[in-house]
Amino acid sequence: MTWTKLGDITRRYNKVTLVAGDLEVMRAWPGFEAAGFPDDEYELPGGEVMIFDLDLLQPIVFHADNAIRFLASFDDSGSKNVDDATLNAMIELPGSDEVWGAFEVESGAIALLCADWAGSEVALAPADRPTLGKGFAIIPCANGRYEVSQAAALDVPKGGLTLVRGKLLQLTIRRAA
Repeated sequence: MTWTKLGDITRRYNKVTLVAGDLEVMRAWPGFEAAGFPDDEYELPGGEVMIFDLDLLQPIVFHADNAIRFLASFDDSGSKNVDDATLNAMIELPGSDEVWGAFEVESGAIALLCADWAGSEVALAPADRPTLGKGFAIIPCANGRYEVSQAAALDVPKGGLTLVRGKLLQLTIRRAA
């Protein structure tokens, strides 16, 4: 699988909890506080969404055919302290096969949003191309069920990087088989 780096999900506050789901369903996301700070799967009027915090780290978003992968450094700097060679090597590692949760996609796109923000943030985002905005990302995909993996801490090869714990956290969203 060939992964394309989209960029870092920018945060509004000092942490990032993400919510992911079908683009049309996500437009109804009321924001983390209004939703009652839920964990894992959450039901909205149009369908279910998935909430995950990646240890509250700022993730770097990659996409491939019907899949999204996040890498996050424990120093919470996004891609600032991780060079592209390391990211390219780490993105290919398998991570966890354990499923954390799942959601359905019927609109042809997945929306990722900082959970503190309301779904109106993605209201005008195009669904036909990968888009990274302030606090959100939209990734076109085939309709179907998408599974969210458990997060996995991957050892970073030694080198000139000064990452906290020498690890990156990885999580994948992919179309269920």
